[in-house]
Amino acid sequence: CIRDSDWVEVSQNGLWGISNLNGESVLPIEYTSIILYEEQGYIVVSKKKDSFPFQNIYGILNMNLETVLPIACTDPIKPISKEYALVGSSTFGILAISSNQMIIPTFYSEIKLLTNKLFVVTKKENRYWSNPLVRYGLYDKAGKRLLPCEYDEFKPLTDNLLKLRTGSQYLIFRTSDQQTLKQSYSFIGQPDKEGNIIVQGND
Repeated sequence: CIRDSDWVEVSQNGLWGISNLNGESVLPIEYTSIILYEEQGYIVVSKKKDSFPFQNIYGILNMNLETVLPIACTDPIKPISKEYALVGSSTFGILAISSNQMIIPTFYSEIKLLTNKLFVVTKKENRYWSNPLVRYGLYDKAGKRLLPCEYDEFKPLTDNLLKLRTGSQYLIFRTSDQQTLKQSYSFIGQPDKEGNIIVQGND
C-alpha cells in the first residue's frame, strides 16, 4: 500500500508514472495525469483515448495500484468517498465505484453528499441581468430522486429532518420515510440545545 509520503511522480515526454523513494518504478510512465485521493483511498489516472489525441479517458486505482475502475470513462472522475465519485467537467453526476454504474446522471452544476445516505444536487441558470438562479434537489444513495431540482434552499435541521425553502415558504422533509410534511411555514429556526425547533405559521 502506498502513501503520499513514500512515492514520487516521475515524468517523461509529457507522461507520468510513480516511483518509490529508492527510484524503483511502481507504476509505469504511461499516464497523462495521476491524482491521489488519499482520504478516499484512490488514485485517478488518465490516458489519451485511441484515435482521439486531445481527449483523455479516466480510471481508478486503489492504494495498492490495483485497478478499481478500468481506464474507460470519458469524463473526469473525482472520488468524494470510498463509495462514490463525482463524474463530469461542466455538469456532473455520481458514479457508484463498486458497481461502476452511474446512479445520478450528469445533469447538475454541483453535487454534494449531504449525509452518508443523501445527495444534494444543484442546477444553476445564468441570467445576464442578475445573479444565477440556483435550484436544489435531493437523491438517495441508490440514485432515486427524492425531490426535484426546484427548491431555493436545503438545510439540515436534525439527522432526520431537512428544511426546504421555495420562495418565502418553508417546508420540512423527513428523511426516515422520505416524506415532505404537508404543513408550510413562514419561518423555521435551527434546533436549540434541547432539540426544539421554533416555527412560525402562515396564519
